[in-house]
Amino acid sequence: MENPLDLWNALQRRYDHQKTVMLPRAQYDWKHLRFQDYKTVDEYNSVLFKIVSMMELCGEKVTKLEMLNKTFSTMHSSNMVLQQQYRERKFTTYTELIECLLLAEANNELLMKNSEMRPLGTAPLPDISKLAIEQKKESNLVQHNNQPGSFRGRGRGRGGMFKAHGRGRGHGITPGFSRGRGCGRSVSFKSQIKTDMCHRCGM
Repeated sequence: MENPLDLWNALQRRYDHQKTVMLPRAQYDWKHLRFQDYKTVDEYNSVLFKIVSMMELCGEKVTKLEMLNKTFSTMHSSNMVLQQQYRERKFTTYTELIECLLLAEANNELLMKNSEMRPLGTAPLPDISKLAIEQKKESNLVQHNNQPGSFRGRGRGRGGMFKAHGRGRGHGITPGFSRGRGCGRSVSFKSQIKTDMCHRCGM
């Protein structure tokens, strides 16, 4: 076709034919669209915009209020309270509602994952390595306390750096450091010096 007007008329007839075929289908899909029929919010939102785009292409306008009411009225009956709460928030755009629904869906998925990882009423298992270390420390402490002379007694003697342990006769043999009226037995250096003297020179 050389005449632009003839070309325009041919395209218009073809477009009107497509619109006549596509509009009833888009209207049917819009009428039967339900939020509860989709597993995720993103899936429902994608189908809704596809239908709305088709209807607008065919010359039928879909308002934001109609999109909001379509979403609210097609929620599952178990979400009745949630649907009323969303209505009371009085969203002005459909985008705001979808953002809230996507956020709520993400939080619910996180709660479900946490619940599946650890059932209700169960506590986390203790760390085996930490438990073994604590038991080893307790065992070493008991062995140390059971060794002889590990407890300090209240001796009456005035010892030097090392004091006799326990009441009565102590078992300490610290050489040369127990003086006065101590109850522990000690071995002095003098006795050792005498035994080590040279027999030839007498020193």
